[in-house]
Amino acid sequence: MQLLDEGLIYDAGAAPLQHRRAAFTGLLQATDGALYASACIASEKNGPNGNIVIFRSDDRGSTWSPINAPFPTTQDGIPGSFGSGYLFQPSQADAGADADDELVLSLIWCDRSNPDLPLANPDTGGLLPFRYYVTRSHDRGATWSELQRVDLLPNKGASGTNEIVQLKSGRWMMSYEAWRDWDETEGIQQAVVRYSDDRGDTWSDPVIMASDPAQETYYWDNRLAVDPKTGRVVTMYWTHRPTSGKDVDIHMQWSDDTGMHWPTPTPTGIAGQIAMPLPLPDGRLLCFYVHRHDPPSMRVVISRDGGRTWRMDDELIVYSSGAGDEAGAAGGRFDTEYWEDMNRWTFGHPRAVLLPDGSVLLAFYAGDANRLDLRWARVGI
Repeated sequence: MQLLDEGLIYDAGAAPLQHRRAAFTGLLQATDGALYASACIASEKNGPNGNIVIFRSDDRGSTWSPINAPFPTTQDGIPGSFGSGYLFQPSQADAGADADDELVLSLIWCDRSNPDLPLANPDTGGLLPFRYYVTRSHDRGATWSELQRVDLLPNKGASGTNEIVQLKSGRWMMSYEAWRDWDETEGIQQAVVRYSDDRGDTWSDPVIMASDPAQETYYWDNRLAVDPKTGRVVTMYWTHRPTSGKDVDIHMQWSDDTGMHWPTPTPTGIAGQIAMPLPLPDGRLLCFYVHRHDPPSMRVVISRDGGRTWRMDDELIVYSSGAGDEAGAAGGRFDTEYWEDMNRWTFGHPRAVLLPDGSVLLAFYAGDANRLDLRWARVGI
C-alpha cells in the first residue's frame, strides 16, 4: 500500500470561531462519479450548536465545496443540535423514475434545551435525549425533504454510527448503538439494526447485532459494509471492558448473506478503537482504524482471509498526531471519564470508499486543541 495524495475537505482554521470543530465523518462515492463527505461542524466537539454540513467533490476528491443549507435544529419546539449525518445512495433498480439520483441522509439529533449540559451525565453516564431522522435529496444534495423521524423505542440513548446500507435482497438496514438515558444508572449496551422493505418508509423491530448479556464487554461505534461479491455484512467494533476500564482489540463479525443473523464478534488482533471495514472486489478486506495509543495515528491494514489474519507488516500510517498521548489512551478509564476524554481527542472517525480507479479514498477528522479539520487521503492498494 502507498499514500498517493492527501488534503483538506474542510479547513477549520479558516472558519469562524463557532465553526472550528469538524467531527463525525461520513463519506459516499455516488454512481454519477461525485464524492460526498459530511461532518458535524460546531464551536466545540459535541457542542450544542452542531449542524451537519455536506461537501461535494466533482474532481475525484481534489477540491470540495459545501452544498447544503443548515438543517432545522429546533424540533417540535425543542432546541437541539445535529451530531452526525451519514449519506447513502440506494440502488434504483427497483425504485422507478422517482428515485433517480436519490440520496438518503440519516441524522442524529440531540435535545439541547439546556445548552450547558454535556452530552453525557457526569454522574450516571446516561445520554441526553437523541432522535434519529431520515431525509432525502433529488438534486445532488442541494435541498432536502422534510425530516422523517424513526422511532427507536424501546432502545434508549440510541446513536447512529453508520449510513443505511442496502442488502443483497434489496432491503435497507440501519444500524445504531443503544445505551441509557440521562438519569438512568443502569442500561444495556447494544449494537442494533432495523430493516425496511419499503425503502425507508417503515422500519422493523430492533435486532441485536452484538451485546454481552453480562455487560462485561461493550461493542461500541459499529461501522459496517456489504461485501459486493457475497452480500454478507462485515461489522467492526471499538471494544471495551468496563470492569477494567480498558480497550481490547478491535472485534469484528460477518453476517450471513441475508444480513439477518449475527454471530458473536471475535477479536481481530488489531489494537485500536473505531474501525471502518471495506470489502474489496478481489476478496481482500481493508480496515481503516484509529490507533489511539502511542504513537497516536490513523492506519490502514489489509486481510486476505476475511479478517482472520492481518498483514500488519504492510500496515500504512496515513496520519500521525503530533500532540502526543491522547486523554485516557493508557486505559483505566470508566464511563463518565471516557466521555470527557472523547471530547478532547483530536483525530478519528474513519471512513473509506473504493474509487473507480481501484484506489481507496479515506476521510477522517484531525487537528489540535484549537481546530478540527475534515481531511482526506487517497491510498493505492
